[in-house]
Amino acid sequence: MEGEGRRHRISRSVPVKNLNLDVSKISSEALMDIASTVETEVRETLERLLGPRILRYSIAVTAELQGEQLVISVDTSISSRVPPSLRLEHIVDRAIKRGFDKVEVLLRRRYSREASEGGTKQES
Repeated sequence: MEGEGRRHRISRSVPVKNLNLDVSKISSEALMDIASTVETEVRETLERLLGPRILRYSIAVTAELQGEQLVISVDTSISSRVPPSLRLEHIVDRAIKRGFDKVEVLLRRRYSREASEGGTKQES
């Protein structure tokens, strides 16, 4: 098995974050765009941080509406040659956080209730 590296499957839960979104405006095409945005950011971050130490990996991201909630799930599986001194779990967590942070900006810009109600507060 030399050269094959270690296989890691990491499972995490992220606390629910209330973004005050108008989910009625989120279409099925938008859900695919949201999932794609997260996946791209996670993939690019892992490739940038780990480079050739990644042997194989898969990332599956889903975005779905459950009632009034947008639920984004990220599933990763990584085979790598990462030395124990590098905590792969920390690197994966960081990559997923970057994906969530990027999509949060997109969601707030496109689907926030304040924007859809035209209610932007102006300072006096």
